[in-house]
Amino acid sequence: MPPTPWITFETSPSGNIVTCHEPPPSGSSLQETQASAIEDYSRPSFVTFVGRRSKAILLDKLLRAELAVPVHREVYLWSLPRQRGCAPLVVIDSGMQNSLSQHPSPTIAAAATPATSWSLPEVGNFNATLCGKVFFPFSSVICCFVSNIGGPRAVAKWLADLADAVAVRDLPTLPRILLVVETKSDTFDERIAANKATAHLKQALRTDCIPEHKSSLQNIREIEVLGLQSYKSTLLRARALKRRLLAMSEASMIERASDCTQFSYAHFHVLTRQALSQMSTDITAPFKFAGASRLKFVSAILDEFCRIFNTYQNSRVSASEIHRQTLRTNHPHLVDLKKKVLVCGHALCDPCIRIFGARSRSERNTFELKECVLCGVNYQSSKFHFVPPTAGIRMLSVDGGGVRGVIPLVVLQHLDRTLAPLGCAIKDHFDFVCGTSAGGLVVIGMFLLQWGATESIRRFEQVAEKTFGKRKDIISRALQLLNAYVEDGQYSLAAIQEAFRKTFNSPLQMFNPLRNDTKVAVTTAAVHDALPWLFTNYNGGKRPNDVGYDVVRAEKAQNDITVSDAACCTSAAPWFFKPQTVRSLGIYQDGGLQHNNPASIAQWESRFLWPDKDNPDFAISLGTRTSAGPANLGFTNSRFYVRLFKSFMRNLDDPSIRTRYHRLNVRFTGPEPSLDDALQIPDLKAIAQRKIEEDKHTITLVTDAILASMFYFELDAVPTVDGNSYLCFGHIYCRLDLPAEGLRYLYNQLVSTSSWFLIQGNPVVCVQSVPRGLPPFQRSVTFHTESMDEVVTFSIRGITSKTRLISGFPTTLTRLVNDQGLVKPFGTLDHAVSEKPLPAIPAKRPSSPQSSQLVHHSKRLRVKTGFF
Repeated sequence: MPPTPWITFETSPSGNIVTCHEPPPSGSSLQETQASAIEDYSRPSFVTFVGRRSKAILLDKLLRAELAVPVHREVYLWSLPRQRGCAPLVVIDSGMQNSLSQHPSPTIAAAATPATSWSLPEVGNFNATLCGKVFFPFSSVICCFVSNIGGPRAVAKWLADLADAVAVRDLPTLPRILLVVETKSDTFDERIAANKATAHLKQALRTDCIPEHKSSLQNIREIEVLGLQSYKSTLLRARALKRRLLAMSEASMIERASDCTQFSYAHFHVLTRQALSQMSTDITAPFKFAGASRLKFVSAILDEFCRIFNTYQNSRVSASEIHRQTLRTNHPHLVDLKKKVLVCGHALCDPCIRIFGARSRSERNTFELKECVLCGVNYQSSKFHFVPPTAGIRMLSVDGGGVRGVIPLVVLQHLDRTLAPLGCAIKDHFDFVCGTSAGGLVVIGMFLLQWGATESIRRFEQVAEKTFGKRKDIISRALQLLNAYVEDGQYSLAAIQEAFRKTFNSPLQMFNPLRNDTKVAVTTAAVHDALPWLFTNYNGGKRPNDVGYDVVRAEKAQNDITVSDAACCTSAAPWFFKPQTVRSLGIYQDGGLQHNNPASIAQWESRFLWPDKDNPDFAISLGTRTSAGPANLGFTNSRFYVRLFKSFMRNLDDPSIRTRYHRLNVRFTGPEPSLDDALQIPDLKAIAQRKIEEDKHTITLVTDAILASMFYFELDAVPTVDGNSYLCFGHIYCRLDLPAEGLRYLYNQLVSTSSWFLIQGNPVVCVQSVPRGLPPFQRSVTFHTESMDEVVTFSIRGITSKTRLISGFPTTLTRLVNDQGLVKPFGTLDHAVSEKPLPAIPAKRPSSPQSSQLVHHSKRLRVKTGFF
């Protein structure tokens, strides 16, 4: 199969069309011969060749190609063999297009590589225009073969058109111009030839008689000429050309390094497409690198400017007040720089953790910091865990219900014991948790104070006993109710305050030094307007007005709510407790008044935090047999909850989505225990245990969901074109940072249950045997898809009772590429840059007909995968 061109040009009566083809996949020869070069030199030197037959002959020798470089009218990309101490050379092989009707060859038309086409206006010299508009800013050297272009005067005219077409003005570094001349003379003077070429160029610019062309000469730097004796062998002439090219390229790259105008191949690939696109819209406009590399940023600024200007124009608010409101509105986003708190008290954003931290050897999305980058305080190590970019979200919501809050704790204790052999607690299996009232106490204790399930039950019983005490006789009860009417509450919150405060020497804030990325939220209600609010351990912007709730955050970090105050606010049920007053924030009461089952509000909040993740891997809702409907809080609030509930139920219409949600609740045969009857806790624990035994099916589904979501998939690289489909390489990883014994248990379970992954319907064994050394789990997989938007499904069976989707699935290749940031040529916030590989070097030609026949098949495959 012949090599695929990079850019093709077609002229017809209906118009001119330029097409940029996606690079075909690079073959194994690239990894073997140039992997180190690509790693060491991310910025190659680009050399543009312009010509026909002479160019093809010499370039063929330079490349040492297996197949002869064709004489063509398109643009190809080649890579010269690496030279020690020099940057890799990428050759932009530009053929000579003519103005007559030109159609791509059948081979090119049948190429399977994806392509993008643009229509172009009429141009006099398309080849020079293409070089000036697209290749000129990136080229270290522009090498013209004089005889192929039509002689010295034709070359001068071509250079004049090139100079006039340059789309980027005031370039700090201009490409060097090399004219290759074939001569029979042994006394050929290259300096005299260069002076004549310069004179011809000036004459060509004057002949155009266009005022703008007079300044175009500044786009052409000093011209060099290389004379090649035609009587010498092709190999000797190619060596002479190579020596000159390397010298000129090295000098140019030194200048580009000092002027910061070196480009990686990834930048070259993206920016040339932007330049081609601009040629189709406005061929006379200058090309701007900043705008092309920050398209979304520039458009976002323009949109924000228009919004602010409309506000200013349509209201009487001053510009300074609008500016103040804008800063106030975006204050949470500015504060969002603080996401992870260090032991010293300083806080860093997620990108800074990834930039300054060292990636853990045991888990891909865990980073370690040995010291604070702000104050330099040293400590043994701080580990921070992040949700893998391609993984889904694991949700937990816990209902309120007073002493009935022990029921969810018993369920969590059962799950914790079931998963304990993995070496991690149940709290490590969730990314977002939300609790109301007693459920708020549960999530604060387990996920913020890091209590285990058993310890949480013990502390819950202690708090209930201290708060509610024993049941009183009728007279004492009557006096208590009378006192409650006077004091606005029957019981004191002191026991709750003490239980959630005494763990630490100083009050712990909700925004505290957490080591994982679990988002924790508890619901509450403002006393003055009964509107719902959330106390959270994470930052975030203001929620949309139509959502109906928002997050409570202080303007200053030192005034943020403490864990103990948040626990009191979410559990301060009217009539039982007096509302909790929080300094500088307001007065709050039990969140169960607004939404005792926080499952739907948890879903809204998770979608706000992870807008790109449609549905969670699983959502577990733990009930306490409370009322299913919200309280009647008036017309405005009821509309909000009706809308919230209907939205939640709409998401369950799809059976494939409904299986992701699990509700565990209990049913009482008699009257429900009172919220303050602490003596009922042993019976409630027994009821919860019976529920677990009776509803083994639901418990198994929940366990399966947790186990399946441990595994997630990441691509190794951008999918490549393979015939009529996309070839994908990647690995399945475990998202948990398991200890050695946990890994041993996981491997033993996978082997003993003969577990397998189902990759697009094809079974792949998870692991053949327990690996030596117990490395972190990973399984390489390869698969094909027909398109980037085809739905991809990965599931697991064996370790789970039924086939379950692993984390983040179903998905598409487009989403995987975007989530991993594989196509981010200009980098990301955490400075991760995905470099594109260089064009592969064609392998050497076979030296004999016999060897040619032996490698015929591999020759075709190598050429197919060896060019971009």
